[in-house]
Amino acid sequence: MKKTSIQAIEKIIQAKQLENEALMMLVPERYRKHLNVISREMTALLIEAIEDIGERCEEHLSEYEKAEEPSADMRGNETEREDASDSEAKKVRKVDIG
Repeated sequence: MKKTSIQAIEKIIQAKQLENEALMMLVPERYRKHLNVISREMTALLIEAIEDIGERCEEHLSEYEKAEEPSADMRGNETEREDASDSEAKKVRKVDIG
């Protein structure tokens, strides 16, 4: 990642932390604990979701890579098809129209 991108992400994170602190100052003390618990739960939920998405991407990528590699049978069939089309081409007679 570029240095400017990392700096921008760090500034966004810092801004969100300051925003959270400001919000907490507006909320009565008795609700702050509840909001902190909710915040931790949401963070855990998002991390779990991101990990799940990452695992699914890895699975699809490996399936895609397997599909891209021709198997030995497929390579053999291609050679057989080429041989068959060559023999069929030799059977064709030239006809002169004229």
